[in-house]
Amino acid sequence: MTPLAQHEAFLKRNGIYFYFPEKTISEDIDQYTTMIIVSGLQELGYRCYSNVAHRWLTLKPIGQAQEDFVFLDVTQANYSTVLMDAFAGLQARAKLIHSRSDTNSSLITPNGITSLMTHENRFMPFKQKRLPWAFGLSNMWMQRHVNTTLFSARRPVLLRNFRPSSAQSVRYSLDLALLPHLEKYFEIDRTCEVSGYPERLASSLGCLAYGGDMFGDLIKNPYFKNNAVMQALEQNRPMLRDPVIARWDSWRFWESLAAGCLTFHLDFEEYGFLLPEMPVRWKHYIPLNLADLKGSVAELMDRKIEWEAIAEAGKAWALDHYTPIPTARRFIKICCEELQARN
Repeated sequence: MTPLAQHEAFLKRNGIYFYFPEKTISEDIDQYTTMIIVSGLQELGYRCYSNVAHRWLTLKPIGQAQEDFVFLDVTQANYSTVLMDAFAGLQARAKLIHSRSDTNSSLITPNGITSLMTHENRFMPFKQKRLPWAFGLSNMWMQRHVNTTLFSARRPVLLRNFRPSSAQSVRYSLDLALLPHLEKYFEIDRTCEVSGYPERLASSLGCLAYGGDMFGDLIKNPYFKNNAVMQALEQNRPMLRDPVIARWDSWRFWESLAAGCLTFHLDFEEYGFLLPEMPVRWKHYIPLNLADLKGSVAELMDRKIEWEAIAEAGKAWALDHYTPIPTARRFIKICCEELQARN
């Protein structure tokens, strides 16, 4: 048996411990990405323990996890240097940190502990070891959004169903710069109600699934240069491009793919977005270039014959790589590599 196979056998035998600092679990929001992992592990036959009781998790005090593989679920609300220091000092067989927080671009994790982080961008690399993660698709969301509506039967409508929120400069910029070009060819549905959204998604041609916030390199400004928080970020996260787009992953992206829509997003390669398995522009999604949005729409219309194939390939890509079982398999591989690194 290879060392990695031995580590996998250890995890299958002993299980994995999930620690939730807030002592609550919200499968639909805060702990959404973590619970996709947990549900996939359950389907694959792995035992999961936690400090929080749940139908997929066996309750166990953290004090009994010294020989376990421990996973820390970090949210925007519970992140603190105190939590990071405490986790760094926790005795365990091996450890991982995970966060899907909107503020991941400014969360500094302890040296020596690998983190699985959504919203990763190659132009904003951290000195700490961080691996890209994704929102993905839970079983409940697949039931809600996967549909069999024929592409040819869909309305020539693009959904722009973004509820107002802070730190979404990309969406507001594209309201001004992209929608006027799209409105020449499509109806734009701006409905913000949650009620009826799955049905609108199922019957529409496409979905504007982009999001994110633009970050400038504030350390170049003398006012911020002596700011302790900015100095810490500069030391741990140099910016390789200015500006950089962060907070770019979104619920809409995965819902749109699952529903078999044409899925519009900023060009992953151009803007440095990272996922464990990358989508291919014009194969899985419609890429948008901020430098030439008129040209992006013109190319979209020139490729009309490809629309159905792009929608189908995008859906297949999302289901193949980002549903619970493939997500859990990816997670177990990372856990085994972490165990191997500590031998």
